[in-house]
Amino acid sequence: MASRLSAKDGGFSIGQEVEMETSTILTILSIIGGLIVAIKGAFALFQFIVQNIITPLTLNISALQDTTRELKSLLERVRGDMQSLDKRLTIVEQSVKSAHKRLDHIFSICDQTHTTPRSDEE
Repeated sequence: MASRLSAKDGGFSIGQEVEMETSTILTILSIIGGLIVAIKGAFALFQFIVQNIITPLTLNISALQDTTRELKSLLERVRGDMQSLDKRLTIVEQSVKSAHKRLDHIFSICDQTHTTPRSDEE
């Protein structure tokens, strides 16, 4: 069974009739329906990907960024502490060196005292 469609502005010349069979119309409608179902499926898949993959990844990336910022801050504090300890160590080393020189001087005085004969022992 054939239906007659006339298109006034649809790309056909005015007054031209297009004859389409019902099966052709059903095929076109089926294709359109299939495309709609495919688009809905693609949209559902997109939503699934966003909800189950992209959103958790975004949250994890955000958490990693926060952790990285905290680690950078901690590293800066550790660097400051290391510089402070380095300065303090330098001061302690200088003090030990000075004390060592004083001890060497005291030992040299003690050695001179014990190695030189006393005048009353002669």
